Amino acid sequence: KEKGAYSGAAVALDSAWTAPETEGAGYLFSLSLNTEEIAALFTGEKAEVVLMAEITWTLDGAVRSSQTFDLVVARDVWRGEEETPVAVPSMKASQPEAEAGTDNDKWMTPLRTAQAHAQSPTPYDLGNFGEGVQLSLENGTFQRGMMVADTTISITSSGNPEGKEITLSFWTNGGDWTLNFYGIQMSAEASALLPITLTNSRSYVLKFACVGYLWTLQEIYGPTLVD
Repeated sequence: KEKGAYSGAAVALDSAWTAPETEGAGYLFSLSLNTEEIAALFTGEKAEVVLMAEITWTLDGAVRSSQTFDLVVARDVWRGEEETPVAVPSMKASQPEAEAGTDNDKWMTPLRTAQAHAQSPTPYDLGNFGEGVQLSLENGTFQRGMMVADTTISITSSGNPEGKEITLSFWTNGGDWTLNFYGIQMSAEASALLPITLTNSRSYVLKFACVGYLWTLQEIYGPTLVD
């Protein structure tokens, strides 16, 4: 019965006992809690129902009962009417995504990182540079170096550079240096910042693209502290 409802009707009952097959073994019974009366006690979003229970038996013609004890019945979580949950899509980068290097939301495993590095072009090393440094597509689209003095960057190209890109990754060393550009288009906001002062011992990445046969500064990344 529901706890405290002594005059109420039984909500679960089992009177089919199984006698022991061997001496010293106990009687067995199976109490089903899957009854309409118990289901009716779960009103609203009630998580559990506390019942009071006892075990009654007859011995030598006398009816005996156990001490009353609590029986906690928990509500079923799965009701049978729910839709199958939608699986969360994997946020791990696939090999093509790692090699493309355009998705900024996926995470990379050590294997995917190695595959991305293997796919990346070997950078052309400009070495130490200062004063004027001239980039060229003949040296590839990925170039790197060490900035050791105030520098003005220009780009020379032959043939048809339309749509091509050049990425320059470099570190500053030996002091705070100023960076300027010659013959390279950029936004008015970027032009107003020239010349740019770059902090010592930092890394920077510049991205250029040829648009309308004019080299344009697309993005500047940095600074990042160099250990």
